Amino acid sequence: MLLPALNNARETAKKISCLNSLKQHAIYITLYTDSCGGFFPWHDHESDKNLQVYYWRHLMMQGGFMKYVTVKRESGTMSHMVKERCPGHAISNKSGNMNPEKTFRVDYNGTYMMNGVHSSTLGYGLAAAGPGIKGCKTNMIPHPSAFNILAEKGNPKDFSSNGYITHSIYNNYDYFHSVANPATRGDNRAVDLTAHGRSSSNYLYADGHAASMNYRDVRWKNFSIQSTDRDNVGFMRKR
Repeated sequence: MLLPALNNARETAKKISCLNSLKQHAIYITLYTDSCGGFFPWHDHESDKNLQVYYWRHLMMQGGFMKYVTVKRESGTMSHMVKERCPGHAISNKSGNMNPEKTFRVDYNGTYMMNGVHSSTLGYGLAAAGPGIKGCKTNMIPHPSAFNILAEKGNPKDFSSNGYITHSIYNNYDYFHSVANPATRGDNRAVDLTAHGRSSSNYLYADGHAASMNYRDVRWKNFSIQSTDRDNVGFMRKR
């Protein structure tokens, strides 16, 4: 009888710690936007629009907006890891080299993904708030309290080791999975809908608050700036 209660208490503690980490990320992002004309992190990557906010952690670390620790990877190279993370995720010792200049290495262990949707059919995200717009400003978001800017990455222990790699949500709602309704294969672009207690995950919203949401309640409109006919698409289905 004590073991389930203990496990529940541990999971609750992890969930609260994760929420606190997201709140700290909100401070980092606010420091960034305040210093960058209201723009969220964005990198000009015309050859692959999926990567336009892929480097958000690099930009924030290099700019001094995000705290990090320096760690030694399996290859012997030094890499940088953000201090605030979800404690429920596994940690890799793989080498990270994911940045535009390839001189400031950022490891694979960031546990949050930025909303990098750029597709007009899906209402855009922080990669572009509309056609021809490079990046997104805080004043372009009509409903900040309902718009997700960070979501939890799929844990590699559930979604394969490739789950370390992704830094941003791309442009397809099929990238959302859950342990309760699992993917049939590993997907390095997975957002985990059930990171905590196999029922919910934590999210950071554009107004700076962090909250948990049951995977049954997540809708595409939570990640869209502009309304589309897919706003009410949910993710409670198997792949």
